[in-house]
Amino acid sequence: MAAARPIIIERTQSDWTCYDYSVNFAQTHPGWGCVTISDNKCFQGISHIVNYKVIDQNTLRVHDEFYHADYLLYNWKISAQFFHFWVESSPIRNYIVLQDNREIIE
Repeated sequence: MAAARPIIIERTQSDWTCYDYSVNFAQTHPGWGCVTISDNKCFQGISHIVNYKVIDQNTLRVHDEFYHADYLLYNWKISAQFFHFWVESSPIRNYIVLQDNREIIE
């Protein structure tokens, strides 16, 4: 008889992806949230998760710990990019489809 055993992968920081960096940054820096950004409306293909703070209705401050970059996104509400803000749940590493939910950010 075979018994199923969960596979536990031990991750070191050298194995981290943008997901790991963003979740860690949000946990250690109150006031920063996580957002997944994509060029595809279903978030298929390449997506990237970063941290954000709302500056005003038209501007987001973005912190990208993975690429060690900070920048401002102006007019992000009318941007051709798609945004999934993780405000009502914790970010997930793997997903099939996400939806743009930029309307939840005021």
